Amino acid sequence: MAGHGYVELECDGMDLDRIQTALRRIIADNDQLRMVVRPNLQQQVLAEVPDYQIKIYDLREMSEDEADAQLASVRDRMSHEILPADQWPILRFAHPFEAMTVYESTSASIC
Repeated sequence: MAGHGYVELECDGMDLDRIQTALRRIIADNDQLRMVVRPNLQQQVLAEVPDYQIKIYDLREMSEDEADAQLASVRDRMSHEILPADQWPILRFAHPFEAMTVYESTSASIC
């Protein structure tokens, strides 16, 4: 059985570049954030992974209704997704451009 965690963080004055830099440092310093599960069910910590990129949703050209629908779609997908444990990354972050919310989805295998 797969587990999943989801959280939305709302922050005033968010500096996305600093958050992304900090997230990359945390991933580099924590083996479990670079872990995948092989077909034989053995965990493998990847020595190196690509720089993690927070998915940015640019809502600036959308109407308020279109932006709300896009965010609802992101929320619905991320709040229920089970990330494949055999592929890195086993966590996802998303951020609507010019908003103060970060969405985070995590596989329970890293908890």
